[in-house]
Amino acid sequence: MWLTLFVAALAAWPAAVASSQTVEVDLIFPRNGTTYDATEAVFPFIFAIQNVKASPSLLLTLDYNVFPAGDYSGNHTALTGSRDWQSIDAVNGSDPYFISDFSKALNATDDTSANWELRWTLSWSNCTASDDVQRVAISGGTKLQTIRFSTAKSGGQRIDLAAATADGTCDESASAVALAIEEMLDNPFPDRYHGKSQCPRLANATPKADPCKVKIDQALASNITATLANKACHAGPNPPEKCPGDPKGSLATHGGGIGAGTWMLLLTGFVVVGLGW
Repeated sequence: MWLTLFVAALAAWPAAVASSQTVEVDLIFPRNGTTYDATEAVFPFIFAIQNVKASPSLLLTLDYNVFPAGDYSGNHTALTGSRDWQSIDAVNGSDPYFISDFSKALNATDDTSANWELRWTLSWSNCTASDDVQRVAISGGTKLQTIRFSTAKSGGQRIDLAAATADGTCDESASAVALAIEEMLDNPFPDRYHGKSQCPRLANATPKADPCKVKIDQALASNITATLANKACHAGPNPPEKCPGDPKGSLATHGGGIGAGTWMLLLTGFVVVGLGW
């Protein structure tokens, strides 16, 4: 039996499919070193995946935590979240593919400012071909990104997702991870790679990330804000003072709610947003 498998591996490996492309994960909001107006009840956190249709083969996992800057005890976390490749709709999702989350813990209750740290880690899997023994070697990697930002009751920037990605305002050094897929290799043993018959071989050189390529227009920004606000109203204790259905406020409406050509999926603890089908 093992001889049969080995012969099959020799026949099938390492045939490759030329598919050179780059997958990139960017932190869109907040930005490093920026102070934000914390009078809003809901503070958003936005990630984007560029070239999402090529991402499933990388088996991506995104983990993130927000806590008071310098406090690594884990006792005062304002937000924690995780997404893996199985929950990312790479087939129907648009490009870029947005992952959104929120915190209600950053709202300022006094005139003092607060300093925060956001740490996010991207993990991935890939494979290599060993020419001498004609077999697959499965490996992977992780990349940690850290930013610091502040919130204040007065004097901070207004939370504006569209403005954060507008031309001339994007920071070229924004927090981002780019992975270059050199080619797709046929995998003779899919059970070793989550049932996938191919796995990516990554380039040795790290490609330059281009987070400023991601744009959020005003309509999408309003939809993201409205959806996060609606989620906050139904997520645990201490909902915002104004929620959908409250005739005194319009926290979650923002220009008519969900617009045409936009799809949204509400999930526990996070929101996934794409443009069109």
